[in-house]
Amino acid sequence: MEYDGVAIDWIRGKRAVLTIYDEDGNQIKDVPLYELKTRKDMHQLMIDEGFHKKTQQQKVEEIQVERREIQLEQISDGGPSSFYNTITGLYVMVFVVLAGKLRKKFKEKIMYAKEMSRRRRYYDSAQSYDVVVLISHGNKAYVESE
Repeated sequence: MEYDGVAIDWIRGKRAVLTIYDEDGNQIKDVPLYELKTRKDMHQLMIDEGFHKKTQQQKVEEIQVERREIQLEQISDGGPSSFYNTITGLYVMVFVVLAGKLRKKFKEKIMYAKEMSRRRRYYDSAQSYDVVVLISHGNKAYVESE
């Protein structure tokens, strides 16, 4: 928030009302913000009610404090960062296992293809060196291969 000592509670479906409290927490008055037309009117109202704008340094410090609180909460609760790290680790393990299995299957297919290629070459070379026996009986000739 831009003003020192001001906190906002957003309530969906409700009209915007500025409720001003004293130092003891007693309600002083309600100011209907929904009646104001521009941001300039809202800023003028805040000045008229005695609120002061935060300096840039105060805004930066507030953001830093909020970030530290979130980080501490995540560390103490074992929050999203621990959960994220666990899930990421599981995904990596599953990926490694699947990659290993796929590699094994791929390797088996390559070995099978190499074996078939080797057999085909052996078979082709064996056919080219077949022993042909020419048997002749009179005027007829027969070809036999072993």
